[in-house]
Amino acid sequence: MRIAIVANRNMSMSPEGATAVDLCVRDFIRFSRFAETTTAYVCPVSDPFADIAIAMVGDRERSWRSNAGAVADRITADGADLVVVHQHLPTAAEVACRVAPLPVLYHTHTFEKPAPGPLSRWNRSRRYRRLAGIIFVSDVCRTAFSADFPRIDRPLHVVDNGLDVDIWAPSAERDDEIFFAGRLARSKGVLDLAEALGPVLDGAPAWRAVFHLAEKDGDPDYRDAVLARLAGLGDRVDIRFQAPHAAVKARLERAAIAVVPSTFEPFGRTALEAMAGGAALVTTGIDGLNRVAGDAALRVKPGDAGDLAAALTRLIGDPELRRTLSAAGIARARSEFDIRRSAAKLDDIYAAVVGR
Repeated sequence: MRIAIVANRNMSMSPEGATAVDLCVRDFIRFSRFAETTTAYVCPVSDPFADIAIAMVGDRERSWRSNAGAVADRITADGADLVVVHQHLPTAAEVACRVAPLPVLYHTHTFEKPAPGPLSRWNRSRRYRRLAGIIFVSDVCRTAFSADFPRIDRPLHVVDNGLDVDIWAPSAERDDEIFFAGRLARSKGVLDLAEALGPVLDGAPAWRAVFHLAEKDGDPDYRDAVLARLAGLGDRVDIRFQAPHAAVKARLERAAIAVVPSTFEPFGRTALEAMAGGAALVTTGIDGLNRVAGDAALRVKPGDAGDLAAALTRLIGDPELRRTLSAAGIARARSEFDIRRSAAKLDDIYAAVVGR
């Protein structure tokens, strides 16, 4: 079965620029039973992933519609039995229109936006009905979609994101470090963590915090507020922007504590990586994080810096609790989220669509 995977023009299928979504797409291809006959169609990057087949098509400076047309033309020329478009409904619908009757699946990694009015609802519904099905990363995302678009009769699937847990090597000896990795965005709760750290680090002088931040210029006001708060902590905080995933992985394999204080999270790959790396996880548990963390994390109230500070102080003072959460996280990542399990489920969906 020949599968064409389409990454939208804002995605970066490369080791240096990959986001969580890019990494998920790559892993699903690598561990698919159709990997040898799968090609990812992406906008050009200087250092594409070397372990999957990539066709570079389009231009980031062109409109999404122009890029969708170029990708559809290339897929038609190359031949395929199934097309899967990630993370951009307009592209999925446009490609579906251009390659019909070839089936097109839409794989969304976030909550689908509700329609603000009748015209928007009609337009969105028209796009969804061009698809052979929709794949969600969590039950909460699928449930929200069904509530917003109850008349869409396309098959709705849920497939957990996964990790190759075999390549994660949690260290038995952990650094006295509180680690955060993620976008510098309000929904990630970065400012809540920055505000919590002052009293926490004052009471634990041997500990430090490390931030690996992405999208430095995405929200200037919020960025400035976060950086100003962290600057007040001096050399007890280390900040790095746009760190490659390998650097994040290395930190999570040694940091004693990882924090995912999100107020909005469709799935929560960073929480899953923290568990695979053996860090004791502190998280809000909202949305998709509830499925990821289960009982293998310490829960805090979303947007509550005081509650977060109390949880961190408790963990720092309780090495046995850190060890318990670390072991539980490693076991949960391996039993629930191994990429082989998720990829097999996704492959079954692909095969059923092509079979129909």
